[in-house]
Amino acid sequence: MCGIAGIRYTSEQSVSRDQLQKMTDAISHRGPDGEGFYISEDKKTGLGHRRLSILDPEIRSAQPFKYKNLVLTYNGEIYNYLEIKSELQQLGYAFQTTGDTEVLLMAYFEWGSDCLDRLDGMFAFAIFDENKDTLFCARDRMGEKPFYFTKSEDSFVFASEVKAIAPIVGKIEVNEKAVCRYLIYDLVANPHNAAESFFSNIQQLPPGSSLEIDANGFMKIYKYWSVEIAEPLKISEEEATERFRNLFSDSVKKRLRSDVPIGTSLSGGIDSSSVVASIFNIGIRELNTFTARFDDVNFDEGTYVDALNAAYAFKRNEVWPDPNALAENIDAIFHHQEEPFGSSSIFAQWEVMKLARERGVTVLLDGQGADELIGGYFKYLPVILRENIRQNPLKFYKNLKVLKRTLNYSPGKMDWLNIFLPEIFDIAGTLGITGIKKKKILSDLNPGFCDRNKESESPFETYKSMNHALHFDFFQYGLNKLLRFADRNSMAFSREVRLPFLSRELVEFAFSLPAELKINPPYTKYVLRLAMKNLLPSAICWRKDKKGFAPPQKTWMENPEIQKLLDKAYYDLKNRKILRNRNYIDPWQVIMIHQLYKFAEAQSNL
Repeated sequence: MCGIAGIRYTSEQSVSRDQLQKMTDAISHRGPDGEGFYISEDKKTGLGHRRLSILDPEIRSAQPFKYKNLVLTYNGEIYNYLEIKSELQQLGYAFQTTGDTEVLLMAYFEWGSDCLDRLDGMFAFAIFDENKDTLFCARDRMGEKPFYFTKSEDSFVFASEVKAIAPIVGKIEVNEKAVCRYLIYDLVANPHNAAESFFSNIQQLPPGSSLEIDANGFMKIYKYWSVEIAEPLKISEEEATERFRNLFSDSVKKRLRSDVPIGTSLSGGIDSSSVVASIFNIGIRELNTFTARFDDVNFDEGTYVDALNAAYAFKRNEVWPDPNALAENIDAIFHHQEEPFGSSSIFAQWEVMKLARERGVTVLLDGQGADELIGGYFKYLPVILRENIRQNPLKFYKNLKVLKRTLNYSPGKMDWLNIFLPEIFDIAGTLGITGIKKKKILSDLNPGFCDRNKESESPFETYKSMNHALHFDFFQYGLNKLLRFADRNSMAFSREVRLPFLSRELVEFAFSLPAELKINPPYTKYVLRLAMKNLLPSAICWRKDKKGFAPPQKTWMENPEIQKLLDKAYYDLKNRKILRNRNYIDPWQVIMIHQLYKFAEAQSNL
């Protein structure tokens, strides 16, 4: 896990060591264990690197790493590097290191861009070919690792974070369309354009994509991986459960490969608890867990952590976030996040990562991704009921009865429309609830700002099936924001987060499963519960509620220090002619947009 940066010129300009130094200094938190630089002989291409040593911490694995005519700067982990290494050794390759960096570069040397198909990992990297004078870049399938870039007629600049690009481009410009979308729809990313960021002059390489710049500076982006929505497998519950369990266990095992201490985040929910139970089932007997606790019993999951701890003797590490600390840290958090985040829940994760650094644990496994992969949110209930009514009305009435009895779930008017008349639901949603809310928020925004930036259509979609709903949340909007939050929070404290639910094989298999193995009322994530029923306490495995990893935000927003932040933010945005009132606008969003403009200006004035 590291920070990467680079410059490529096709004009008369030359890359300097000072430029690369400024870029890597800006992301030194991503790699406190070392730095490295490469400048091509013609001084048109430069690569920078900040190192966080996880595998093979010796100097021999330092980057940028060179093999023959190839030079690599790389951020991430290739979890199956040992298997790829063995394959390359059979082809005659000899290795000088024991980590994954050399494996990645030799894999590219042997297979070119086709090496991406072999990788199970999280990564963002750039490889310069001295012979061909080309630059090849790639980002992992799910987008766990960031890759920002800006392209002009005569230059290409990239880095792990926006703040590392700022010293080269000079001015960071806020993307007002993204601001407007966020204020109206509460979206921290564009569901239909993964390349867009909150900065108009900076893009992102989309997940599962690669990029190549030829000797003339021509850039082309390729989509190397995607999961299509297809007819579900005809598979028995027993076979699906066994395969899911094996794939998940293998993913956990690979993500335990490390030369530094490993622990886990633990919320008390089934996802993170499954990670802990699988680690112990593999044979690990010593493990540190890190949990955020809350005084409010409606948000705290300590009783579930107690139940898991009674089954497995892990060492508990707990932190109790509070709103005063959030107010004190908001500038620092946004400096690392760089873009707005949806709620104060991110602060709980921030505190967990801070605690992990204090306890000397560098790598944390986490349960993120399961909700979007196999149906962990109650918002999917109308979708599964609609699928039931289409396939088997008897199943619909049976499941509806179960949901009423066990979850006290009763569909509202919009839910009934969603279930029986999805086309009418679309119209009603646009003209009704969404439309009314949008109209109210627009009344709080400056008309000139709205006219320049508002979109005519809602960016949301209606889901045709359970797998369509999951596909949207997993690949277009939902998981991507959580991955960004986790990467920046962990890297702020030089920690690494690994996500076992995001292995390629597990993801592809999960999307092939029928809907009833994902939500089988009253249970969400049904296949995971079946897979873990012999490893988890029953109170965790078969719990029906879902708290989520969130603090009591409504109460926190009433804190005097948070109110001071809000007043200051509103005053600033009114002066910028973005807001004119604050009757309906979300107070948290006001704070976030204020922070966004502050960040952009601070980076532009360096």
